[in-house]
Amino acid sequence: MSENRHFGLAISPVDGRYRRIVEELAEFFSEYALMRLRVYIELEYLIHLSEFTKGKVVRRLSDSEKDRIRSIARNFSLKDFDRVKALEAETRHDVKAVEYFLREKLIENMLSDLIPMIHFGLTSEDVNNLAYSIAIRDFTRKLFIPSINRLLKQLSKLAREHKATPMLARTHGQPASPTTLGKELAVFIYRIFRYKEKLETAELPGKLSGSVGNFNSFTAAYPEVNWLEFSKSFIEKLGLKYYPITTQILPHDEISDILCLYRGLCNVLIDLCRDLWLYCSYGYLELQTGRKTVGSSVMPHKVNPIEFENAEGNLQIASELLSFASAKLQISRLQRDLSDSTVKRNYGVIFAHIMIAIYNIIKGLSKIRVNVERMEQDLMENSQVLSEAYQTILRSRGYGEAYEIVAEKVKGRKLSLEEMREIARSLNVDDETRKMLIDLDPRKYVGIADKLVEYVLSIVDIF
Repeated sequence: MSENRHFGLAISPVDGRYRRIVEELAEFFSEYALMRLRVYIELEYLIHLSEFTKGKVVRRLSDSEKDRIRSIARNFSLKDFDRVKALEAETRHDVKAVEYFLREKLIENMLSDLIPMIHFGLTSEDVNNLAYSIAIRDFTRKLFIPSINRLLKQLSKLAREHKATPMLARTHGQPASPTTLGKELAVFIYRIFRYKEKLETAELPGKLSGSVGNFNSFTAAYPEVNWLEFSKSFIEKLGLKYYPITTQILPHDEISDILCLYRGLCNVLIDLCRDLWLYCSYGYLELQTGRKTVGSSVMPHKVNPIEFENAEGNLQIASELLSFASAKLQISRLQRDLSDSTVKRNYGVIFAHIMIAIYNIIKGLSKIRVNVERMEQDLMENSQVLSEAYQTILRSRGYGEAYEIVAEKVKGRKLSLEEMREIARSLNVDDETRKMLIDLDPRKYVGIADKLVEYVLSIVDIF
């Protein structure tokens, strides 16, 4: 590896420290990937000009000729990329460089008569908007969704295993009615799953309509062609959603909606990381590490939840960038300004931070050991949480001011189970009601938590 490519010299940790985690994103968001998509779109456009107009705009092409044209994109290499970059250095325009590169390739493939129709009528943004939409779509389907499925599978396994494992809940940071570890994880499973569903079905938009969106040059050259239908059919052929009226650029409203979905999911994952971090802090979850793993350079006993902390930081970066990009991309002066271009070039950076986070959450979950004994101890030491059941049972038996009676005896106190039973014995209630109260146990006072877990897992069905 040459010195200028050593990962230690990378400016961004995405391409340095974390490169091995996110290197697959290069398939979708590297400059090479963007250039390859531009080549693909230009060539598919050339073929569609022939097919849609039945040889009127571009002559009819044989199957063999179509295959030769498509092979240019199919075989696009780093050497080809370097040639495009060399042409860009001369033209100072990246899409024009692609056009000149394709002229050379058509000559090589004995199709030089098609050269005049390369990039016919197009503005650069006709190509770029389609390339970025395809990149986001393919990344979401091929890389992101599978990674979310791995996370859901891991969370689901843990939730099912601990669907009935009792745990002290906390509202406002204070002891609250008992829950189970599995049910609390299932809350996140369902939230993540809902975002996954929305992202799976999100349609990426596309436009192709010329320099100001009116098909000016198209209709000047071939007024008899239905360019609106041509554009719609081509974009749908690429697997994108047709956007019918634009300026030079595609309005980014729908892409902004998708970025907002990603941001919402980031926030859910931040919430998950913080809860897992707190459960580690309480001792409910323990992290198993290797013998040589160092938690502190000075405190030998430390085992830190670093994966959840790393994930939280990366998710916060991604969330802020998504917030900025989703707002910024909706705004463009008049028919076009270039301020969106550099923002879109950072899609890969944004999604890389999300992928780093998911990687670390999965890694952190794989190191978890549930400390059932610590959870039970904490629960039993805070048996005052049974007061909810006490006052509700008394209400159901017709006892007036039940809440006030119980609150007077428990409010602000930390009570053991035996102390709670003493309170039950002291109440002026009938024997049957008293027995109901005495028989309550915080370890069993978890409602239908286990059923809720199974219900959610049946919906998510990730196994």
